[in-house]
Amino acid sequence: MRSSACCARGAERVEELKTIYRNAVPGRIAELERALAAGDVTELRSIAHSLRGSGATYGFPTVTTAAAAVEDAPDDVITPRVHELIGVLREIIASPAELSVAMRVLLVDDDPEIRVLVKHILDHAGYVVIEAASAAEAAAALTDRVPDVVLMDVMLGAEDGVDAAAALFRSIAGTLPRLIFLTGAVRAEQFERMNAAGAAGIIHKPFDPDSFLSLFERLLSIEH
Repeated sequence: MRSSACCARGAERVEELKTIYRNAVPGRIAELERALAAGDVTELRSIAHSLRGSGATYGFPTVTTAAAAVEDAPDDVITPRVHELIGVLREIIASPAELSVAMRVLLVDDDPEIRVLVKHILDHAGYVVIEAASAAEAAAALTDRVPDVVLMDVMLGAEDGVDAAAALFRSIAGTLPRLIFLTGAVRAEQFERMNAAGAAGIIHKPFDPDSFLSLFERLLSIEH
């Protein structure tokens, strides 16, 4: 495992990327407002497509979600969707700290060192992380609030993480979280089980702490 100093450097790089993105946001808002005033739906979709890809990459998944809503919107509802996207972008400039509660991640892993590392990375990227060491702890965590993402270890001690995820999701009413598996699995049938369980993606162990965040957010941005 990398040292805590390495993780700290990674967190600093994340903040640098976020600063770069915030500095570019006023220009993107101006582009959207010009296209909106001109009634140029094609240009609005083009700008939204760009923001859809860059938002989560730079640590702002709420931008990706709002931009996707614009890009996928029918012409007759695209205007209010653009205003919503502009509102999200303005929030980034006005109060970056508010984004720290934008997404909640339920991290389920029986390895305490992995939990410490992943929580450190995601905390510094603005996520709220709820930890669980077992399927029972994960189920208990749902009594508070359904998370936006479940990050589930496949080899969960004596438990099967794929089965645990399926049981967890059966207990959820309404919109289901995104499901990402953490695994050292290498066999095709194992991947098939994870995909059949509705996985938005898989992060392989061992992973590089410096690239974990970008991979995690890239998986969140993929349509599923």
